[in-house]
Amino acid sequence: MSKKYELIQNTISINNKKLYQIRVLKNFGIVKKGNLGGFIESKENLSHDGDCWISENA
Repeated sequence: MSKKYELIQNTISINNKKLYQIRVLKNFGIVKKGNLGGFIESKENLSHDGDCWISENA
């Protein structure tokens, strides 16, 4: 299985939790390589399988 996103240096803090912005590593569904996504706490919060995605404003 290849990774579809990576966590980048852009962060925000919500309820004392550090969230990392994600960036697409490959095209899938309507998402294109290099696009920025929303913020997640860790890689366990978003699968690398299938077409699931968190958009930039989420």
